[in-house]
Parts: sequence; C-alpha cells; structure tokens
Amino acid sequence: MNIWEILYPTLMFLMTALSLLMIFLVLSQDGNTADLGAISGNTETFLGKNKVKTRESRYKRATIYNGIALLVTSIAFFVVWTLSE
Repeated sequence: MNIWEILYPTLMFLMTALSLLMIFLVLSQDGNTADLGAISGNTETFLGKNKVKTRESRYKRATIYNGIALLVTSIAFFVVWTLSE
C-alpha cells in the first residue's frame, strides 16, 4: 500500500472537519455591531474590562487557530496531491 493512498483521504477528512468547525465558529460569534455601546457612553462595563475572558474572545482566537490549521492542511493536501501524480 502506498503512503499517498493513506494521506489523501486523511487530509481530505481533516479539511472537511476543519471547514465544518470554521462554519460553526463563525456563525456562533456575535457581529461587530453588537458593541455599539461606545456611542452612548457605555464603554466601562464588566465585559469590557475582562475582554480576554469572554466567550467572544475565545471564539475569535479559536477561529484564528482553526484558519491557520485549515491553511496548513490545504497546503499539505495540495503537496500530497501533486506528488501522488
């Protein structure tokens, strides 16, 4: 059995899983217009002070890491597909 026959479906499955996770992460985040409290002067809130610990900030970090993993997996898939021909 050739190594490319194992890597090709594995990378395809990993890209599919990462893509579905990316869709979930993006759809579960609030929009940028949800933070319009600065217009009325409500900038000093508890969530504003502890922005690092909020759910939205964790989703944003997870989206960035997932995007990087998806990019690396896509490049690896292209390299495997090119070398297998």
